[in-house]
Amino acid sequence: MTDQDHTTKPAASTEIDLRQNVLAGLRAKRERADRVIQGTEFLERPLGIAGPEVVVRYKYVPLADAQKQGKMIEGAPESQQGYLASCDTLVLACHEIMLQVGGELVPLALPGEEPVTFNTYRVLGEHLEFDTSRTGYTSRTAILDCFKSEYAVVQEAQFVSQWMATLGGKGQESFLSN
Repeated sequence: MTDQDHTTKPAASTEIDLRQNVLAGLRAKRERADRVIQGTEFLERPLGIAGPEVVVRYKYVPLADAQKQGKMIEGAPESQQGYLASCDTLVLACHEIMLQVGGELVPLALPGEEPVTFNTYRVLGEHLEFDTSRTGYTSRTAILDCFKSEYAVVQEAQFVSQWMATLGGKGQESFLSN
């Protein structure tokens, strides 16, 4: 065997490989973004003070849907609009509330029942033993019961909105960033 048998790839070939890796990474991010938009990939987060045993599965919400919901809070006091918009973001994005049991996610709803979400606030409240008999109990009240502070609600909505904005990316990354 000669030294010529152990030649290395030319620099141009390495550059092509690197380029193909970058393009493959972008393709994978676009595919993930498609899954998020189509509702086949979700964001799963612990539910506020309930801890890691209760998980919210969030779905992507088109901006047009969020804007329609936003019109409902236009008459509210300006000081409350951000908080109310945060609650509404969580209501819209909540796909299902689940339990972490033995490393598996199982629905909070019993078999045959509709999925528990922030929209099914009375059922959610009963499962988590909140006082749902209070006058004016709504999905926003249930969300505050789950997170215990308006700041925590706003922070959760910001996290969920960021996930939707990056189409499933982590943290502050854009779905097209490296």
